[in-house]
Amino acid sequence: MKNKIVVGLTLLFLMPIIAIGVLLGIDAFRFKELPVITKLPEFRFTERTGQEFGSQELKNKVWVGSFVFTSCSTQCPLIVTELQKIQKALRFKDNFRIVSFTLDPLTDTPERLSSYASQAKADPYKWLFLTADNQRTQNLIQKGFILPSIEAEKAEGDIVHSSKLVLVDGGGRVRGYYDSLESAQMRSLLKDAKSLIRGTY
Repeated sequence: MKNKIVVGLTLLFLMPIIAIGVLLGIDAFRFKELPVITKLPEFRFTERTGQEFGSQELKNKVWVGSFVFTSCSTQCPLIVTELQKIQKALRFKDNFRIVSFTLDPLTDTPERLSSYASQAKADPYKWLFLTADNQRTQNLIQKGFILPSIEAEKAEGDIVHSSKLVLVDGGGRVRGYYDSLESAQMRSLLKDAKSLIRGTY
């Protein structure tokens, strides 16, 4: 009887150690070191609520930047679909955000962005929609994010822009680009975002 108690207590003591060993073995406590590609400049835009929002509010947050506009009928709906999946996958991560910048600020007023966000089922706490004048928007995209975007030009009704999503860390540094039209890259984005999120705690 005494031997059974000793064995039971030993197993009880060893179980947490074994569990930690397994987690260490699958790299659960280690985050992937992603390259630092560039650092974004400070920015301040208007959110769909009409409130000012920008880089200050995103400090110490891991976030995904995207570029859409409400009248887009080609790649934007596909981008939004991928963002919905990301929102669902990371909905319980308090230090994660999605930030969508409109490429058509003349049309996309805060009210219009609010309606668009509602249709996308965007959580107002997790998923922000930002607008600013065209020059500030283009400067941030081209010089900050270093992505192509053709200012005020439309091709067959759509503004020419990148379908890439951008992973940004809590220090405002770009850590990766991922094509939203490629499912393998979307899986990589989720994996890398989780890795960065673990590193911020």
